[in-house]
Amino acid sequence: MKRLVYPEKELSIDESMVGFRGRISLRQYIKSKRHKYGVKLYMLADPKWFVHRVHMYKGAQDDEVDGPGH
Repeated sequence: MKRLVYPEKELSIDESMVGFRGRISLRQYIKSKRHKYGVKLYMLADPKWFVHRVHMYKGAQDDEVDGPGH
């Protein structure tokens, strides 16, 4: 039996950094973060518990993430 998940009316976009110090072209450096080196992720999340989408930031050339603060 399949279950469907319907998003809440209120969704949020959350930015997080997954710590990673190895060699990868996607690695970011952010001085103010706890993990200064890592991979930056943007998540579309339900305020209760469910993450609907995850986008891995690929750098300044990333055309999917744009706008103030990015």
